[in-house]
Amino acid sequence: MNLLKVIGSMERNTTTALVNSRKNKESSPVWNAAVCGPALSYYHEDVSIQLVEWLELLRALGFARVFLYETDVHPNIEKVLRYYEARGFVGLVRFAYPEPYVNEPSIRRLWFLVEKPKRFAMQNVYYTDCGLRHMHEYRFIVHIDPDEIPMLRRHKTFPQWLSDQLNSHPVLPGDERKQPPAHKLIWYYHQKNLEPAPSAASLPEYLWAMRHTKRSLESMAVTPGKTKPVYDMDLATGLFSHDVLTCAYGKCERNSHICKRDVAYLAHFRYDCGDFCKQPNSTVEETILLKYKNQVLPAVTKVLKELQLI
Repeated sequence: MNLLKVIGSMERNTTTALVNSRKNKESSPVWNAAVCGPALSYYHEDVSIQLVEWLELLRALGFARVFLYETDVHPNIEKVLRYYEARGFVGLVRFAYPEPYVNEPSIRRLWFLVEKPKRFAMQNVYYTDCGLRHMHEYRFIVHIDPDEIPMLRRHKTFPQWLSDQLNSHPVLPGDERKQPPAHKLIWYYHQKNLEPAPSAASLPEYLWAMRHTKRSLESMAVTPGKTKPVYDMDLATGLFSHDVLTCAYGKCERNSHICKRDVAYLAHFRYDCGDFCKQPNSTVEETILLKYKNQVLPAVTKVLKELQLI
């Protein structure tokens, strides 16, 4: 039997849960949000520069903290993680896969490739662990990976967008069980092989995500596996990568709310675009992240130079 010991207060810490909680006089609270990321296992691949940009973009988006699980990683990634941990923006938990799984990095990488269902099932352990560890600090916890970034079309910060989502779906006192256990952002792919649009071409190459302003217009079906959740930790207790498994009172009474992509979506910086993108008018330019350029560019440059990564 495995037991997950959860230690926390009976009441949420409003100094971290709310935005400007001491000065906030609005009738509806504006909630902070934290990120629960994956168990990083980049041992053979150095993604340290992209990781710095990802963390600084999350900071610019208004996320309060980022929680990551760490296995064996590249030495440069280790430097990045310790840098942000020392400054309080990243929280780290050391993670090892339980027996009979082998934690040697090369064998684990092979296991990831040939045993994907088991790998995804294992993720549920540390996603749920992360949510329950921090549910008394943050009511809203987002699960995203380092190749994903929220794209806010009409808002500057994630807490502002989240506040509008809550206000547009009000719940009467006593009906808290009827509120959605998560708000889900739908993917759009920002393909890796598309050249930057003119608006981003002058950015340095180490701003990898911000330079990838083009995405394919190829239609993409909205399926559960192509969304990522913003967990409401007032309700959610069993978590997985794309939704909520269980709620505090058992089976969730409502489905998670799927947010419209014309307001916000999740950019997934991943696959190459094939023959479709060779057609005329097959891509569109999304300049959403460029509104953070004046904050993110100097911050990323400073960290990369300080850690001698550029």
